[in-house]
Amino acid sequence: MEVTVIIEKTSTGYSAYAQDVDGIVTAAINIGELKCYVGELKEDQVAYLREMDQSVKADKLKSAKINYHIDLSSFFEEFEAIDLQGFAKYIGIEEKYFYHL
Repeated sequence: MEVTVIIEKTSTGYSAYAQDVDGIVTAAINIGELKCYVGELKEDQVAYLREMDQSVKADKLKSAKINYHIDLSSFFEEFEAIDLQGFAKYIGIEEKYFYHL
């Protein structure tokens, strides 16, 4: 099982939610903190599923891989050390195309 978590930039930091799992919605100042909260919420959801006698779902969720998705502009804003121009050159596109995202 894989869980897709969407990360979005907000005026105060970042928010995240799992597309396919109830109960995983959070916000934080930075992405590192956000990922920590998502992990805690995943554990809480596993415990809740066990309490509801849904052990099969709980086991699947417990072993699930979390895939984080973030838009490129938010990515470069968070990771300022990564040079946009160098990255564009590395992947073979012109830097100007990043400004349309």
